[in-house]
Amino acid sequence: MLYFTISLKTPFGYADFVLNPIFIGGGGRYHVSVRDESGRSIFFNMDLKDKEWQIINAPKVPDWLMYLQTELAAAIITHNGFDKG
Repeated sequence: MLYFTISLKTPFGYADFVLNPIFIGGGGRYHVSVRDESGRSIFFNMDLKDKEWQIINAPKVPDWLMYLQTELAAAIITHNGFDKG
């Protein structure tokens, strides 16, 4: 599967999130990148934990990004047809 992008509304306007699939040990994980209001790149992974897609491996994640975790999870499920559990 190839990467996909999604544009989500943030406190500073719309931002494009690039999601690249990583398949490890039979499960899915996504490497995600996005730029903040200053143009700096933020990188993190999303993984299926406790039957929910969650942000992982993301030191110092801004609050606005954590707020969008549910929308990012929904995009993964919708785009790839993943089931929550």
